[in-house]
Amino acid sequence: MIDCLELLAFTIGILIFLRQFWRILVVISRLYFGTKVTTQRYGENSWAIVTGSTDGIGKRIAIELAKRGFNIVQIARNPEKLQAVSQEIQQKHNRQTRDIVFDFGKDVTFKSYQDLIQRVADLDVSVVVNNVGMCNDPNKFENTLPKDHLNECIVNCYPMVMFTKVVIDKLKQRYAEKKLRTLILNVSSLAVNIPQSYLASQCGTKMLCDRFSKSLNYEMRGSGIDMLTLQPGMVSTNRTGFEATKQGVVTPEQCAVGALNNATSFETFGTFSHEIMNLFVLNLIMDFIPWKYVMIISRKIGENLVFKRKQA
Repeated sequence: MIDCLELLAFTIGILIFLRQFWRILVVISRLYFGTKVTTQRYGENSWAIVTGSTDGIGKRIAIELAKRGFNIVQIARNPEKLQAVSQEIQQKHNRQTRDIVFDFGKDVTFKSYQDLIQRVADLDVSVVVNNVGMCNDPNKFENTLPKDHLNECIVNCYPMVMFTKVVIDKLKQRYAEKKLRTLILNVSSLAVNIPQSYLASQCGTKMLCDRFSKSLNYEMRGSGIDMLTLQPGMVSTNRTGFEATKQGVVTPEQCAVGALNNATSFETFGTFSHEIMNLFVLNLIMDFIPWKYVMIISRKIGENLVFKRKQA
């Protein structure tokens, strides 16, 4: 009886070790052996569409793609900011741009998305970045206004699903006719791996993004479309207010470069520090700490975010 229990314990230990070892190998692969997003892979002189490209991660992804030789279509609601990013791309990287003013929080009908895709019908689109999103200030769920919950759900979910819907036939046809691959990059969050108090709607919408992307990845096998989910942790942007000098906080530039160096990795966390942070979350917090203590940690983090937001 004792020998059987010892064998069972040994087997479970080996399985746990192998799972953790596999996770470490995956992280090493993403950090050092990823497939880069290049025009050689996706087509010379082709176009990348980036939603929410005027600030933060989206802006840096657009600029990084231009640096790598892609022409850029920007879709956002602020025409002045669109023009500023376009000028930077044209002057510094000598790439073509097309700016489309579109309010993802208001233009929510399927027809509006059909009209939107017609505005790029003449372009050879090889990369689609669904980046547009928003995040309400940290607060208790019941203290956040219903309209703010609604706006967050609309902006974080509708554009990714609906824009992917109207563009995907164009991407599949491109591969069928020209044998040129395409990439769909959806921006989610590290928060999908651990519940976050005081940001319930944000975590929920980002979980939809993560599951949508990964589910669609299986459907797209053999269609020439690479699906990638970006799950960054703390990034220094105007929206977050995080300082890049603090430990665990990265710049949008670092996040963009890391993501675009992992085209075929299924998911990426963008940078070395966020890859390690996710490994810590999965291997220690979610696997070994009892759930009730995970909830205590989550609540404390949420309370700290609320306090810092009030102090800002």
